[in-house]
Amino acid sequence: MSLYKYKKKNSFVIKEIPNIQLLKSLGVCVGLVTMVVSRMPLGGPVLITVGKRQVALGKEIADKILVEEVC
Repeated sequence: MSLYKYKKKNSFVIKEIPNIQLLKSLGVCVGLVTMVVSRMPLGGPVLITVGKRQVALGKEIADKILVEEVC
């Protein structure tokens, strides 16, 4: 499922990311366990946790990041 479509506030693991250097520099990488903090309305960005920080990802990028719920 894409990160943008993931609505739950449960933890998930990132399975696949697009080859965008900015994501790597923000700490967003395959294997990262994180969660959605908030989602802006009307196609706005998704806010996720990365370590002790929060990172906002636009709809186009978040839609290309594949995630899987952590049990």
